[in-house]
Amino acid sequence: MLSSVLSFLGRLQNSVEARRIKADPAYAKEVIDRKEAEQRAREDRRERIAAKKMPESKPIPPPSEVVKNSEPVSLWSYSDNEDKMGRIVKFAILQSSNALSFSFPYQGPQHGLLTIRKTAAQGNEVILRIEKGQFVCEFSGCTVNVRFDEGALQRYQAGGTTDHSTTVLFIEGASRFISQLRSAKKVVIEPTFYRQGAQVLEFDVEGFKWK
Repeated sequence: MLSSVLSFLGRLQNSVEARRIKADPAYAKEVIDRKEAEQRAREDRRERIAAKKMPESKPIPPPSEVVKNSEPVSLWSYSDNEDKMGRIVKFAILQSSNALSFSFPYQGPQHGLLTIRKTAAQGNEVILRIEKGQFVCEFSGCTVNVRFDEGALQRYQAGGTTDHSTTVLFIEGASRFISQLRSAKKVVIEPTFYRQGAQVLEFDVEGFKWK
């Protein structure tokens, strides 16, 4: 604002008004006060016009309310696929948060995969996979230890595949498993591996949704 007044005074440098301002300090103060008042009035008008153009903003909710309304971040991957007969097969797949390291010939870090599958023929199924190695499971079946969050250890029956794959296990009791999975944040599964013994696979299952 002061720069505007000084600019005005500069333009009056050679005029009668300028000489009067230099000669009369009281008059000079009156001119400066008048120019400042005019400048303030112009700025007030610009602010009122700008305020009318701005859309009305909604109040920002407090942080506690934002956290309460937000959904947990889910690491699950979902897909719907068609089989060769056009029937929909639903999948939910999650990689283990930890990695296992086996000895020769399956050396190197590897993860487990927990898969929930739904077909028209079989309904819901719980499938555990490993990248390489061999699950120990007899033809008649086996058991795996499962723990949901801080709950008690549970034993689930499991079985292999019809093609005798050593990297896949079907965990029985899918309805009971999925029911507990819906409200859990972490699931730990302990299968047994050939020449490696019992090994723990950890899964961060929070946010699981299934129909």
